[in-house]
Amino acid sequence: MKFSKEIRNAGTVIMNGPAGVFERVPLTLGTVELIDAAIKSGFSVISGGHSAAVVEQLGVGSRIDHISTGGGACIDFLAGEELPGIEALKDSAVRYRVK
Repeated sequence: MKFSKEIRNAGTVIMNGPAGVFERVPLTLGTVELIDAAIKSGFSVISGGHSAAVVEQLGVGSRIDHISTGGGACIDFLAGEELPGIEALKDSAVRYRVK
């Protein structure tokens, strides 16, 4: 809750993974608050399977701008790093002259 105001006021929020042990009811508050704050920000990206599951459980998926179940891959992509699967597809397109 301490960071909720800053997150709500952010232009873009990228969240990767829940805040702690969200599966235990007494410990879900942090994750729920972070997701709620992200929804209220300018643009929100939620990544990672666990985070996507929480968003689904809360029924707020339509209020998130982008949801990716690939947490680490999503962050790597946003950071401009090469993704092995994408690189393999590019190599294949060159090899087999796909346009």
